[in-house]
Amino acid sequence: MTGRAARAAAATVLAAVAVLGTGPAALRTVGAVGAVGTVGAQTSGGSEGAGGSDEAGAPSCDVESPRLVAEAPTAIADLGFDRAWTITRGHGVSVAVVGTGIAQENAHFPADAVTSGADVVRAGEPASQDSDGLGTAVAGIIGARGLEGSGVIGAAPEVTLVPIRVGYGEGGGSDRDTLQLTVARLAAGIRAAAQDGAQVIAVPAATTRDSAALRSAVEDATAGGALVVASAGSSRDIERQAGWDEESGAASAGPGAAWYPAAYPEVLAVAPVTETGAAAPGAAPGGPWVDVAAPGQNAPTTFLAALDCILGADPDPSYATGYVAAAAALVAGAFPDAGPQEWSYRLEATSAGAVTGTFDETVGWGVVNPFDALTLYIDGSAPGPTPPASVAGSRERPTVPAAEVDLSRVVDPDEAAHERMLWWVMGGLTVVGLLLLLTRRRPAS
Repeated sequence: MTGRAARAAAATVLAAVAVLGTGPAALRTVGAVGAVGTVGAQTSGGSEGAGGSDEAGAPSCDVESPRLVAEAPTAIADLGFDRAWTITRGHGVSVAVVGTGIAQENAHFPADAVTSGADVVRAGEPASQDSDGLGTAVAGIIGARGLEGSGVIGAAPEVTLVPIRVGYGEGGGSDRDTLQLTVARLAAGIRAAAQDGAQVIAVPAATTRDSAALRSAVEDATAGGALVVASAGSSRDIERQAGWDEESGAASAGPGAAWYPAAYPEVLAVAPVTETGAAAPGAAPGGPWVDVAAPGQNAPTTFLAALDCILGADPDPSYATGYVAAAAALVAGAFPDAGPQEWSYRLEATSAGAVTGTFDETVGWGVVNPFDALTLYIDGSAPGPTPPASVAGSRERPTVPAAEVDLSRVVDPDEAAHERMLWWVMGGLTVVGLLLLLTRRRPAS
């Protein structure tokens, strides 16, 4: 994003024709292909098909045996989403998830949480269903509503989710062209999201092919006021790509390849870190296009219609993209008129590395901090990324929608002084009252 054009110009861009999703690590389904958003039915993160466990030592995630996960996502507190919720929870913001649809039958998604969206693969089909899992998982990270008995909740739990289906995550061989994700469908999905009015467009998929259609879709979405937040790519997908490339005759993506749409300057590109916030160099290829990072490991989230699951035994950029998209939605909710450039800048400038002016190609400016992004005072003096021309020198203080402020958590800094003054006044009045009473009862001399 900001200041990235010069860095990106030096990057080696390899035009591989495969489109690779970055779907749930260790996603397990019964009677469905665990190939989330990937051409050739490949799942990043080491998925091995049906059965197994969603993380080491944890029960299996099974569509025929719904279960609730009691633990809340650690990223909510670790990244400060809970503090950001005192300002906004995303109400009124529309977030599109460009993936495999969203399973609205999951109880975490009441009717008013998910729109009908659009299916660019099979026109007329409802995108509020998910045959794979990626879209539902990322949607849960962004905007799942709380549910009794479950710790799962989205990082922006009052946004409106817009499912945009660009692939079914199933089928192979002759079915690939009719069901799988392609560059053209990815571009069409971004356009559909923008046309639907989404302010934030989450793209948990990546390709090494720089397509004019994809670039144009991103540019038009940005010009229309939407911020595209995308996975920075997955090195595990590079390793898995070879077999499909040999079959199709395409060139394999190699080290140094840029990933799209993440590498476009308008896009906020997201890399994953571990559950504890440590860098995960092997989880994504890294490069000058990476902007920020977020946790992508062991994420409690929504699992198709089967309630909850913990996904991401290894750090996965798909889930990291969900958390950053949620943070972007909160910023958009607090600054609805600012536009995508300022929303992105606020997240970059307040990320962990930006505070010290440190950029790293593995994590970009570092892990996002949504509360600081909401309260940033932009005057051009902060270290880190350079503010875009549209916001440089802005002296506007953050505006907080009054209807969304939790006053029970707002502390009056003068409360203690006011309390002491009240006690002095009450004490003085008591003394005066006693003196008057004694005067009236004094016998006449």
